Amino acid sequence: MLFSRKFSTYSIKMIQTTLSGNKDWLNEDIEKKIGTDSIFSEPIPKEIKDNLNPNFPLREYQEKAFQMFISYFEKYQEKPIPKAVLFNMATGSGKTLIMAGLINYLYKKGYNNFLFFVNSNNIIGKTKENFLDQSSIKYLFNEKIVIDGKPIQIRRVDNFDSSNKDEINICFTTIQKLHSDMHNEKENAVTFDSFKDKRIVLIADEAHHGQIQTKQKTLTNKPNWENTIEEILKKDKQSLLLEFTATMGFETNPGVKEKYLKRLLYKYDLPSFHQAGFSKDIELFRVDGDKRYRMLTAVLVNQYRQDVASKYAKEFSESQGLKNFKPVIMFKAQKEIEESKQNELDFRRLIDNLSNKDIEEIKRKSNEKIMKKVFEFYDKEKISISDLVKKIQRGFSEKNCLNVNETNLDNKNINQKDKEEVISQEKILNSLESANNNIRAIFAVQKLNEGWDVLNLFDIVRVSDKQAGGGGYKGKVSQSTISEAQLIGRGARYYPFVLDETQDKHKRKFDEDAQKELRILEELYFHSWNDSSYIADIKNAIREELGIDLDDVEEKELNLKEDFKKTSFYKIGIIYLNKKIKKDYSKIKSFADMDFTQKNEEYEIYSGKGKVSDALEFKDEKYDNLNLAKSIKTISLKDTNKHIIKNALSKIDFFNFENLKQIFPNALNSMNDLIDKKEFLAGINIDFKGTREDLENISNKHKLEAVLKLLNKIKESLERTRVNYVGSEFVKQEKISKIFGNKILKLNKKDERCDGMEDFVRDKGWYVFNANYGTDQEKFLVKYINKFVNSSNVDAFEEIYLLRNELHFKIYDFDDGQAFAPDFVLFMKSKKGKSVTYQIFIEPKGTHIEAGDKWKQDFLVKIKEKYEKQGLNKFVETKNYRIIGLPFYNQQKENEFEKELSEELSL
Repeated sequence: MLFSRKFSTYSIKMIQTTLSGNKDWLNEDIEKKIGTDSIFSEPIPKEIKDNLNPNFPLREYQEKAFQMFISYFEKYQEKPIPKAVLFNMATGSGKTLIMAGLINYLYKKGYNNFLFFVNSNNIIGKTKENFLDQSSIKYLFNEKIVIDGKPIQIRRVDNFDSSNKDEINICFTTIQKLHSDMHNEKENAVTFDSFKDKRIVLIADEAHHGQIQTKQKTLTNKPNWENTIEEILKKDKQSLLLEFTATMGFETNPGVKEKYLKRLLYKYDLPSFHQAGFSKDIELFRVDGDKRYRMLTAVLVNQYRQDVASKYAKEFSESQGLKNFKPVIMFKAQKEIEESKQNELDFRRLIDNLSNKDIEEIKRKSNEKIMKKVFEFYDKEKISISDLVKKIQRGFSEKNCLNVNETNLDNKNINQKDKEEVISQEKILNSLESANNNIRAIFAVQKLNEGWDVLNLFDIVRVSDKQAGGGGYKGKVSQSTISEAQLIGRGARYYPFVLDETQDKHKRKFDEDAQKELRILEELYFHSWNDSSYIADIKNAIREELGIDLDDVEEKELNLKEDFKKTSFYKIGIIYLNKKIKKDYSKIKSFADMDFTQKNEEYEIYSGKGKVSDALEFKDEKYDNLNLAKSIKTISLKDTNKHIIKNALSKIDFFNFENLKQIFPNALNSMNDLIDKKEFLAGINIDFKGTREDLENISNKHKLEAVLKLLNKIKESLERTRVNYVGSEFVKQEKISKIFGNKILKLNKKDERCDGMEDFVRDKGWYVFNANYGTDQEKFLVKYINKFVNSSNVDAFEEIYLLRNELHFKIYDFDDGQAFAPDFVLFMKSKKGKSVTYQIFIEPKGTHIEAGDKWKQDFLVKIKEKYEKQGLNKFVETKNYRIIGLPFYNQQKENEFEKELSEELSL
């Protein structure tokens, strides 16, 4: 097939053209023209939310990705034809889940043909499993996909010639095969004509591979991956290209930046992902030792990690993710498969012949902080060196190790036996987190650098002690080192776990407490030999490829002042907290108890009549040009045939009895109770609006549609008000000495928090810590409190202490149990009359994030109102204690804050 000269020139011009004089990125332009409030206040459509696997609840940034696309698709007026957008999202951020949600959304919008392509057969296999295999732990869709009340099937197709318009048709291919098929016609393969006059959604994963023409800055007539995709996209004006990648390279290639200026729809890169707590921290562990010694130190760290998880799984019965925790270690060869095979042989000899003496040598020689933690842990837990050897030999036995350097599926000459072996390996690699997958060690070269989704990779060992080219920090970093940095980015995916239900299992929990033993489960270790030139190279590669500067991380000690620890307040003082508890639904006896109080639902029956009239004919505004008289006929659901109601209930999964029983455990004993009781459906009427003719004989079809309309309203209302947890009252007493202690914080050197105000707080007896590693508003608050405690207004108080809360404690919203850690708690004790201790929660907040955290301010106000309304005895056990929540502190509103504080203290 000849390639059109006209096409290639047009395509590149189309790629590189931007709006005249407008250099905003697409996402910035959308936010300017539509407004962030409008974009991000839109609810996620139920065709997305209801049809994704409930085991993968949407995170905030994923919801924003959907909201950006919906605003672009439905509201943005400057979309090009055809449409093409890029999601630049970090490895591990759930790009494939976004794809699945967009498939559901676009099906609703009339698209039913989807072409998924990527550069690797390995990724194709993984994606097929995620999209098609309901038995997979990574299957992305809900068990049933229902759109507009109809069940929808996902169908894998080889082309779109016989696609089913009532199904989601997905064709999976590599970009290499797609390109070949386009230019070398084959039977049953997709061709350019397959896309003509058909609305196709093209989904490009690892899209940075498809930029060869743009990166080379050429207007070539030669067919290539990039202009093949652009040609397909032009075959129908309604077709749409969705591109996904973590590393597009805007910063290093002006041509790529120019192309994507009007395509970058959503950006959530690794620095953002990491800063929000969704990825592991990266630690470089360099060891001055031979290959065998370095392998063993990595194994010890890995085993320590597993034993820490096992310890806390036993201590915390409510923990999740720890019981079957299995950390994986990867031994990375530099270039050759033979090198990787040798690594496996060396490792096998090491483990099979491991002795007490080998480990004792490391214990004696090592001076690294992590190795000291390892051996302190085993000493404390009374696990002997002999027992440790047995654990390692059992965990890293030959059957628990895997070499993945066999023939790749992309190899055209692969035979059937090798193909089956590779497919089997890929299934193992795609299920490493599974409880019945015992693989602990993997040996590889390049095969797993892309498309490998694994959460429990915690150690990567660069076994070689050879420099792979490059020239140090300022020299050119080798491609091998860049690949290692990219692999580190893949390994940084966070392994989800919680100790109890108060924690977010997808986020780091110990940034504010780096000495905690469980911190090791939030760290990825990259083990290498101790060579300063290589360390500079890998740091530079991580900085350039991942956007993370490891040299910017600094540990800060937050310590209680020794003088404070001598006070009676520290030794015997109390802080009142609340708990996150399961909501008690035993007293929920009606829809009204769940805030659904509607008693009438209107349903209009359209007559179908019409009339043609003169557009210039004037009539007064009261004139009804159809002369239709419509009235209302009210029918109670208790008088509606049960089979109609039951039919409607069966069409909405929410109304299955098991689900309803969880909300109304003591009110419903059967579905008949839901239908017959006046507290539920029997107490609701349908107001049918229509002509006399229509109302005299309302069809069962209209009755069914009316009931469905009502049921969907009830469903949305109950889903809105239904919560699993609430916050208890503040009856939990804890000693100050138990809750507040020293911590090690990991901070970015460039962050404003790194300035701890040490000089300012050093002589302030009311400030109990040695530093305040807070934001600008948190620092302003400390300075304000200094003025406040030195004013004559507080002469009536003693024992004034401001305690910074670096996740020392959390409190829980009364309504939904959402966790909140106020930045400060202020204690003041009155001198006059009956001694009263005031416990005041304070949260400084910048104006730019007030709106997003409004629920926290509402909660603080609820604390005060609940206390005032119920009376002290209902709230805490003593009349000598007052618990207060104040509105946010902000320096610009300091006078308002002071007024609130003074009123609460009766100043």
